[in-house]
Amino acid sequence: MNTILEEHLGKVLTASEVAEFLQCNIVTVYRNYKSLGGVRIGSSYRFFEKSLIHALLEQKKETLGRSSSSPGEKISLLSEKQNRSQTMGSRKKTGNKKSGQPVTDPHHLLT
Repeated sequence: MNTILEEHLGKVLTASEVAEFLQCNIVTVYRNYKSLGGVRIGSSYRFFEKSLIHALLEQKKETLGRSSSSPGEKISLLSEKQNRSQTMGSRKKTGNKKSGQPVTDPHHLLT
């Protein structure tokens, strides 16, 4: 039975073996065990070699997909963030956009 599982899933790895393989802290492996294709059995974590490789390849594909946007798209996203940050937290006297009524300032905080 063990050979059948190993044939389909690969070698069983512990969290410390995965941390050594990825050259990261074991706490990082514990925090991200689901995204690394691991399973939790009681208080221990187990990873299967083929699932780990598949999960890492999927994450790499997602990362490459996000970073492959066009330069113009990146610039427009940056300008949107800059415009939004300039207006956030400003104290306009024009009032709430939803209601259209002017802001009342009984404590004179906006002056």
